[in-house]
Amino acid sequence: MASTRQFTATTNHGDVTADADWSSSDTSVATVDKTGTATAVAPGEATITATYRGLEATAEVTVTEPDPETLHISPESADLEPAIPKKK
Repeated sequence: MASTRQFTATTNHGDVTADADWSSSDTSVATVDKTGTATAVAPGEATITATYRGLEATAEVTVTEPDPETLHISPESADLEPAIPKKK
């Protein structure tokens, strides 16, 4: 389950994503790196926080269970005839 999401931090003066400090309230659910990219770890909820010059903003993250893996076969049916032996 390696789903990611890029978060950005902005002030009235522009994008400060690269200069913000990033954190996750629950790293067992989601982590966030210094660029603001959050990565899902396990199902649950976490809060992603960006801090910049005394300002703080948050975003809620929900990691859901992945769909169960399924297997399909194609084609779903086939008509076959036995091979005719070669005459010698």
